[in-house]
Amino acid sequence: MKTNVETVLLLSQLAVPHLDASKGNIVNMSSIVSLRPVRIVRL
Repeated sequence: MKTNVETVLLLSQLAVPHLDASKGNIVNMSSIVSLRPVRIVRL
């Protein structure tokens, strides 16, 4: 967990100058699959 949070934080901080210049946004996406695995049904 620590690695995932630190990586997102550090990369976000590095991206701030470019995001300010381009008026960009950061979109964080996550999945519940890491906490509760889903069985894959193959057809």
